Amino acid sequence: MLRQNKDYLDSFDKVIVYYDNGQRELSSILNAILSINLKNVEFRKADPREYRLLQTADFFCTMELLGIKREENRLSNSEKKFFYKPNELKKTFLIGIKKKRL
Repeated sequence: MLRQNKDYLDSFDKVIVYYDNGQRELSSILNAILSINLKNVEFRKADPREYRLLQTADFFCTMELLGIKREENRLSNSEKKFFYKPNELKKTFLIGIKKKRL
């Protein structure tokens, strides 16, 4: 995704990455990969209570994962109960989110 959108991402003066440092290994990977692939990247510690964008990104990632699990018929029992039925997940969330992809 970074390589496919490199020109677009490089068009910004600065790309700011917000992360809550919840997992050290993931922090290291993000830092290494993004620093190599982007010219003006800056890392900031994110507090989910203060950053709506972080909450939005978390929501989109969660929905993407649920979409994959739905396609592979791997939704957990609690996910099935929460969304009532797999098609409800698709109809209510996944179709609208798909339109927002880069």
